[in-house]
Amino acid sequence: QLRPPKAPELLRQVLSDPVIRKVGGGSVLYDSVKLEKDWGLEVLGRINVCELAELLGYAGGAEPVSSNSKQGDVSAVAKSVLALDFKKPQQVVKSDWERDTLTEGQISVAAVEPWIARESLKYLE
Repeated sequence: QLRPPKAPELLRQVLSDPVIRKVGGGSVLYDSVKLEKDWGLEVLGRINVCELAELLGYAGGAEPVSSNSKQGDVSAVAKSVLALDFKKPQQVVKSDWERDTLTEGQISVAAVEPWIARESLKYLE
């Protein structure tokens, strides 16, 4: 396996700063572990908005994405916290996220999910 090029120093600083919050759904831990394994990047300051929503009594906050997953779904948080009906197309969910160039659908989901997580956190706080 080829090693990826070294990550930019500014990215390393931002990800390792616990004061800068990295808000996401149930995959925030998985993504952090993958960044550390693949790139040697430590991610501090993670907030799983799905767990937070559930702790605060919102329905669906940490429900599993699928039967073999323990990760919460940002779509459920969007509905219960923001009253926003966001559904990820299954074609995009099941697509190859490791490919060199993401599809437009993947880019859209990758942009909208963090926005939903951030807006949910702002509301929950």
